[in-house]
Amino acid sequence: SIEYMWSRGIRFVAHAPDYTHPDWRPEHLETLEKSYRRLAQFYINRARDGEHFFFTLFDEKLKSHASSPIALGEVCDFGAKKLSVAPDGRVYPCVQFISDKPGSEDFCIGHVATGMTPRRDELISLNKQSRPQCEGCAHLGRCANWCGCMNWQLTGKLTEVPGILCAHEQMLIPIVDKVGNTLWNERNRHFLEKHYKEYLQRFPYSFD
Repeated sequence: SIEYMWSRGIRFVAHAPDYTHPDWRPEHLETLEKSYRRLAQFYINRARDGEHFFFTLFDEKLKSHASSPIALGEVCDFGAKKLSVAPDGRVYPCVQFISDKPGSEDFCIGHVATGMTPRRDELISLNKQSRPQCEGCAHLGRCANWCGCMNWQLTGKLTEVPGILCAHEQMLIPIVDKVGNTLWNERNRHFLEKHYKEYLQRFPYSFD
């Protein structure tokens, strides 16, 4: 799919698996891993060609290694920088909570006619709390456990990470790191400018 979109001139792709689909099986992750390895080589080849592109699934992982780990509440900043309004005027921290799913009403944080309630600050604070099952994980700060909305969709709790998300990230991050290591060792100009621009300004490499 990525190769097809590329052939149509698309260079910025924001993509992610549909973790909420009920039919996920271990064999699906195995198939996806093979596709990611193909995409990894595609990424490397396009970087070697000097192409300018951004694939969120890979580049956000590379960014979290090159720049800094992702802090809880930094990316999934629901309720703080993002609000969603239901047809009846009630306000929620994210569109995922405007739902018929049981318990969704607990995430109402106000109304357009009356303003916000203290529930807003409660949820913002809760989303910044650590995910207990992630303690000690080597990928902490780089995986998508920060998405409280996704956690709630699959587990019913903002701070409980679903197994499918964990399995996916454990599989994906090593593949992405291999891409990063390959292009770093090659001193690939495109890769370095994308993820280490400030570093290059201070310590420019010679590509002669």
